[in-house]
Amino acid sequence: MTEGELDFDPEELAMLRQLFRSEAQDALEGVTALVLAAGSAPPSREALIEMMRATHTMKGAAGTVGLPAMVDLAHRLENAFAAFSRDSTLWTTGTADVMVEVMDAMRGYLDAMEKAVYTGPKPAEETPIVIAALRPKMLALAAERTAGAHPYNVTPEHTARARKILGSGPTLAPEQMVLLETSPSKAREVARKNLAIYLTLPNYANNWRWLGFGDADFASGGSDRLIDAIVAWGDEKAIAARVKAHFDAGADHVCIQVVDAVNDTPPRESWRRLAAAVLAV
Repeated sequence: MTEGELDFDPEELAMLRQLFRSEAQDALEGVTALVLAAGSAPPSREALIEMMRATHTMKGAAGTVGLPAMVDLAHRLENAFAAFSRDSTLWTTGTADVMVEVMDAMRGYLDAMEKAVYTGPKPAEETPIVIAALRPKMLALAAERTAGAHPYNVTPEHTARARKILGSGPTLAPEQMVLLETSPSKAREVARKNLAIYLTLPNYANNWRWLGFGDADFASGGSDRLIDAIVAWGDEKAIAARVKAHFDAGADHVCIQVVDAVNDTPPRESWRRLAAAVLAV
């Protein structure tokens, strides 16, 4: 599908491609982590299914936003993982080099996005590109090729590690999920509901492993230790302290995601209560 055949206006297309760029980075990082974990031995069937799922999803998303080169890349990767699933003997000691190819593909993708023709309203300044990098190689890529990194589901410790990899120049804008709830049981119940999907995604699990968490922390909806590390809950003072911890660790900006027990309405009251506290950090 060409850009002229897409059913989106220029502003919608730009927004969707920006979303795709972030989600594709997560998918590629997750696949890379699985490839690296396998090394010279064939991956488990579960890992291969996850690789196929990620690349299949990326293929469909790339087609939706009119990026045929990414469709082709994802299609080739999906077919390769399907072949390995049918015959594990095809996986050789050199197969892990796919990781290098994936990183090269991501670099090429960023090249293409930077050079893409933008037909929407011209911004007053050049629009910076950041990527949702989590682990060292993608953080290094963010420092090398973009304006910075926007990590998701991370801790202040991750922010400190990311800043060390990025160096002093690039922007570091971690996301922090927050919940105004002082009851530990209620807060963790809401937090687990919001984190449930991420516990199934290998890119986040591998990033948390990098931070010292293990399989036991991912079981049964997430350990209290993991939940408390990823979701800042408590009163305004407690949440402001977590935001400050990110700044102290090297963040330039902290993106606050307010969650609430009622997820079908915007948490306006929480926004109001938190505004003064976090702006004072």
